Amino acid sequence: MAPSPVSGGLLWVDSDSLLRLVKGSGLDAEFEVHYSELKATTLEVEKNVLKRFSVRRIETAVVRCLRAGKLGVVRFSPPPKELRSMLEHAYHLTAAAGSSDAQTHFADKPLKSRVDSSVASMMETDAGEVAKRVLEAVKTYTGEPLIHSINAEAGYGYRRVVGANTNGVSGEWLGCFENFSAEVSSKRGEDQASASKSHEASDLGALRFEDTIGEAVKLSRGMLGAASTSTFTGTVVLSPEATGALLSSVVEALSGIEILKGRSFMAGKKAMCVVSPLLRMREEVRVDGSPYNRGFDDELIETATKPIIEGGELKTYIHNIYSAEKMGEAPTGNGFIGAQDLGVGTTNIVVDAGKGAVDELISHIRRGVYLIRTGDRPNPASGDLSAMVSAGYYVEEGSIKHPLKETMIGVNILDLLRSIVEVGGERVMLWGYLTPPIVVDGVKISGRA
Repeated sequence: MAPSPVSGGLLWVDSDSLLRLVKGSGLDAEFEVHYSELKATTLEVEKNVLKRFSVRRIETAVVRCLRAGKLGVVRFSPPPKELRSMLEHAYHLTAAAGSSDAQTHFADKPLKSRVDSSVASMMETDAGEVAKRVLEAVKTYTGEPLIHSINAEAGYGYRRVVGANTNGVSGEWLGCFENFSAEVSSKRGEDQASASKSHEASDLGALRFEDTIGEAVKLSRGMLGAASTSTFTGTVVLSPEATGALLSSVVEALSGIEILKGRSFMAGKKAMCVVSPLLRMREEVRVDGSPYNRGFDDELIETATKPIIEGGELKTYIHNIYSAEKMGEAPTGNGFIGAQDLGVGTTNIVVDAGKGAVDELISHIRRGVYLIRTGDRPNPASGDLSAMVSAGYYVEEGSIKHPLKETMIGVNILDLLRSIVEVGGERVMLWGYLTPPIVVDGVKISGRA
């Protein structure tokens, strides 16, 4: 496989060269080499002024060595030009300090690589033109009533991943990412409120600068005059963003690694009915416009579209090779290298849409809360959640009455998901989660009024 013409790093590091390296090491061990190259451009705008512009390129190589029942892992950033030295280093480290509590093999099934065709055109983008678009979008809303300040950040770039192992499995992936976020502060007298919105895509031209700022402006102004409420049990409408954030905690709890460490509230629940049958969730390896599409994971296992929850039943855990071996299951193509170690991750999590816009769902509520955002997450071992409403509204008789502050929602996350009574139809893609709004009954809402 030829190296990418847009790569600015070690162009000769392609899947063929890595394959020759690991198969011709001459060392009595098995090797897997994972090379990644990241280039990211970031622009920050504060109050109509471009405050920061940066371009960074990071190259990393991770070598894993299986020798005499032990696994050794070495990370190089940047990698040495003499790649064989990485294998020798990993070989000796494994003998001296390798872990015996490790996987016993590397991937052995050939895979197909996928290349994102939009990368070349993206790399030709003039950063000055991007900055101009961001500044114009900010100026569109500057000076509007109640708007105190607007800050925005745009980031874009590409990531290239190459891997090969001693079993002859190799592949190369090239993808791009674009993201934009806006933080808006509104002020009325002494009352001040802030709100943020984000948008991401795999094509820079698809980023909605003005729309994203406009959404943040609307939310920020809408949070002025926030008040608490009394304590009661009612209905909660979760925005698509809030739905995705809470479901990300469920997906993390499905990690075989977390289950093995004894810190997952989903342990022992496979093939059990765990949530409302209205919730249908799956992993999809390719979603139009998503920067999270991947054809294989960092262990050279094919990623796969698969059901996670159907009819309320938990269909699968998600594994890398190690957790699959330990739990007696098959790898699921979810082994991804993080900042510290090889863990478990996902591509795109998709929840089936139902019917109805958020306004329509709210109109059905007698008394409750429209939860737009919370920064809190459930206890990973128990699933218990005490969530402060960082952005949301009090709802009564189908109408929004006022924005909320000093208000909390207390519930076990699985109890919450079992109590879903409606699933909305307007899905939003954010941070790899394509999710609709959902409506939940019987939630304890605690206020100070």
